[in-house]
This record gives sequence, C-alpha cells and structure tokens, in this order.
Amino acid sequence: MFESDHTVQQQIFAFSHRELVSENSDIWLYIDLFENLDLSDFRENYRGQGQVAKEPGMLLRTIFYGLTHGVVSGRKLEEVCRNDNRFIVLSGDTRPDKRTLHRFILRHKDLMPKLFVKVVRLAAKMDLISLGRVAIDGSRFKGNTSSNKRMSYDKMQRAVGYIEEELRKLQEDLAKSNSEEATEIEDRLPKEIEKKSVRLEKIKRAIGEIEKEHQDKARAETEEKPRDTDQKSLNDPEALSLSHKSKGFMFGYNVQAAVEEKNQIIVAAHLHNKATDYQALPALLEQTSENCKQAPSEVLADLGYKSADNIIAIEEANALPIVAVGTNESVAVDVEFFEQVQPTGRPNEYSCMRGTVLSAYPRKKNGRTEFSLRKGYCNGCAFSSSCKAYGKSQISIPSEKQRTALVRLHNRSKTEEFKEVYKRRKAIVEPVFGNIKNKGIRILLKGRDKVSTWWQMACTAHNIEKIIKYCPVSSAIPA
Repeated sequence: MFESDHTVQQQIFAFSHRELVSENSDIWLYIDLFENLDLSDFRENYRGQGQVAKEPGMLLRTIFYGLTHGVVSGRKLEEVCRNDNRFIVLSGDTRPDKRTLHRFILRHKDLMPKLFVKVVRLAAKMDLISLGRVAIDGSRFKGNTSSNKRMSYDKMQRAVGYIEEELRKLQEDLAKSNSEEATEIEDRLPKEIEKKSVRLEKIKRAIGEIEKEHQDKARAETEEKPRDTDQKSLNDPEALSLSHKSKGFMFGYNVQAAVEEKNQIIVAAHLHNKATDYQALPALLEQTSENCKQAPSEVLADLGYKSADNIIAIEEANALPIVAVGTNESVAVDVEFFEQVQPTGRPNEYSCMRGTVLSAYPRKKNGRTEFSLRKGYCNGCAFSSSCKAYGKSQISIPSEKQRTALVRLHNRSKTEEFKEVYKRRKAIVEPVFGNIKNKGIRILLKGRDKVSTWWQMACTAHNIEKIIKYCPVSSAIPA
C-alpha cells in the first residue's frame, strides 16, 4: 500500500499545489515520462510490506528532476520538497526526507541499470537515437574521500601489528577493571577498543584492495608482494589512485560512456575499475549493442583506447574503428617494428633484423608473445642504428591477427575521410561529461557498487534531460 498523492486533494481554502505551477513548466513532462515507463519492478520490491511506503514513481521523478536541475544532494532535495512548488508537486506533497531518499536508492540500486536501459530504449522509440556513429570516452571523478586520509602499503602493515598489540592491552585492562570495582576506566575502555577496531578494519580493507589490484597486474608474476609505496584511501579503499590535470593526484573513480551522435544520448555507461581506459571498450561496445538491440556502424575513441584487441572487437561487431593512432612518428615506429620482427614459422619463435631467433624467456600475455631479453643481447649488432627493438629489455610481439588489425588501422588513419570523421569525436562525447559536471553532480558515496549506481543514475538523468528537450509536449512521449 502506498501513500496518497495529496496534491490532487482540495485544501481547506480550495487550493492545491498544482495550481501554483505554470502549465509551461517542464515538471509535467517529467510526470508524463515516468507514468509511461514500466516501473513495476520497483513496485514489486514492496510486495508483502505492511507499512505505508512512498510511491516509487513519485520519488524517481523527484530525484531525476533534481539531478537535471542541479539539486544533487539528499539534504538539498529534502529542502526543496518542502519549499519549492515544482518539487512538492513531483513528490506528491509527501515531503520525503534525505534518509528516505537515500534508503530508496539503496533499496533499488540493482534496478538503476535497468532503468537506464528503459530510458535509452524510450529515446530509441522516439527516434532520438542513431547508431550510425558512437563515440567512447571516460572521465575521472573525485571520490568522497581526501588524499590526506591515505596510507602506504608498508605503513599499513606496520600499523596493523601496532593496533593489534594496543587492542590486546586494552582488552586485558578491560578484563582487569571488570574484576574490580567500576571506575571511569571501565566506561572509557570499550569506546577506545571500538575506535581502534574500526580503524584496524579500515586498514585491513585497504591492504586487501592493494593486494587484489596487485594480482591483476603483470608485476604479480615477478614480485612476491605489492610495492611498499602503493597507497590507498582509508575512507574509501575501493577508490583508485588517479592522476588529474588540475589536482595532480586524487582518489576517485574512472567512469566510461558511449554516446551516439544524433542527440548525444548515452547508450552505454560503465564504471571501470582500472585507471587506464583501453580495457573498458569491449564492455561498452557489448552494452551498446544490447541496450539498443543493434551495433553501431562506426566507433570513435581517443588514443587511450588504442589496442589490437579493441580494434578486433570493434571489427568483429561489424563496426568501423576510428581510433587515434598517435603521431605519424609513433605510427611509423610501430609499422617498422612489425616489419623487422618476423615469425619464423615455428610456434612462439620470432627473428629480429639480423636473423637471430628470439628464444629467450618467451611467454604469452593477452594474445601477444613477450620476450624478456638478457642483458647485452643486442651488443655488437650491425643493425643497431635502424632496429626498433635494439637495446630493449623486453619485446612485446602481437599475434598475426593483432598485427594485421593494427596495420589496417594505421593505413586507414592516413586517409582524409578518417581524419574528418575523427574530428567529430570531441564534439560528440566530451560535452556530455561537461554537462554532467556543470550541474554539480559529484560522488557523495563510498564504495564501488554504490558509485556504479550513482553513475548509472547520472547518465539516466542526462538522457532524460535530452528526451525532455526534444519533447515539447506531453503527447510526444510514447506509452
């Protein structure tokens, strides 16, 4: 059972809040939009609940209207739901407080990605989406933590032993005080124990995150433990250590989006758990095809997404990769390297310019063959001046499939058509991140799962704003 919409009831002076909102206000479009969305899965979460709850449709339209109009915190949203007639009407005059709003989002966090897909498909139904060209990019948002709360891996290890010893002594003091008469110490010790236990748990979580990240990196094969200088935030151990143009360094999250060209609708949204971007592309490409029920014909991405596997993934989706390849000089180096290091015809065996077989310590990684060359391997080589592999301690050689994919991209990048199309990338995707950030939408939560829900909601709000912009009347929103 849900609370009634009090705005439709006559007041003592024959007045309703709806009369105070202009007919030209965009809130009526938000109301119509959420009435036409299937929200049965949200309502299903309340099945069997005896107490009266806030109607999900009213809370959703209130939350997303706030996100698109710069009201991004629960405290501010609570305030406007009491003082702003637009929000009073949207919330059905139920006056939700910040705790209600926060609990509502946490309760339905698994449904927010589904709501994002519903809004994308609504935009497609309204012919607002064209998948002829899709641009992919990422951005970095500061987490809800401070760089002052960080600690390095070696300090964490020392702190764990120190705090555990302190806790042991406090437990002994507490046991001793319990056996004697009650004193002020007996009241103080449990609070100190709880405080230190909480800090110990935070440090152990941060250590666990560093070791988990370490296992995913290549250096895990050659190092016994993470580096002592690796750092984590104790307030949010799941936040990544990221470089930033203006801040220099911050703890935050790497968010990704795929944007179609026609109306800049976000067709795929992804929270990437790596600082580098290139590994996010396959997930975005798969989401785009699934959400829109068709694949794009062209995929635009900057240099951060350049990798042989990404080019192959785009081509296998029957799309044309328009991915930056770097400067002409770097492209020439890559192509020359491919020509200089050739397979011999035997498994995992390659030869360099002088015909020497590279057989030293080969290993397979991401489809590539890597050779760690021993010191002095290239000494005395007559081809040192022209060889692109000369003096390197490690050589990474792509497979034939990867090699041909990169060569195709390099050759295509020289055409005028490629250059003209690539110029569109910045105009398609970068204004989207600017629009989200300019509204003050920022991370107010901690933890990867919660931030992932937040990013899905931010992208949904952006898409709703686009739908409202291109939908001047309520009748234009399809049921």
